[in-house]
Amino acid sequence: MDKRIIRTKRAIRSAFLDLRKEQPLEEIKVIDICALSVINKTTFYKYYTDIFDLNSAIENEVFASFMDDFKGFQLLFTDTAGFIHSLNDALSKQGSVFQTLFSDRIDVFFSMLERTLKGYYLESLPSNLSLLKTDFILTGIIHTFKEMELNRNYDLELMIRELEAIIRAVSTYQGF
Repeated sequence: MDKRIIRTKRAIRSAFLDLRKEQPLEEIKVIDICALSVINKTTFYKYYTDIFDLNSAIENEVFASFMDDFKGFQLLFTDTAGFIHSLNDALSKQGSVFQTLFSDRIDVFFSMLERTLKGYYLESLPSNLSLLKTDFILTGIIHTFKEMELNRNYDLELMIRELEAIIRAVSTYQGF
């Protein structure tokens, strides 16, 4: 890709994130991004259809980076503690960009995470687990992390022990 295009997109992204720190998404205007990134509106529209397209592109980029940092992605059923520590580390590593993009839209992030994890695990189920059990486990973990992000009143090690016990119980449950 041309260096000028990279530089322009980087300037647009930086301006957007600066504005996003101060304003909700719905209040950001293309003209404000253009002024901060020293481009004209035609240049902006050459790369993005609107603010929401730009936001979506950045969210997807950040989410992809988050998933790259999430090294324990495949550990859910073999090393629950490793899975949870890795998820927590990846969430922490994204830090300020994560906070800027998703602080007032945390449901969007956790919905993306849930879709990705379910897509991965539901395609490659361990033989002893049903679709329902796997869905239940993933939804519970995602919900627990969402609550932890929102409330910050969870003890991570206690959460790990409890989730390990729940996953073990659900995994071995044979029905009534």
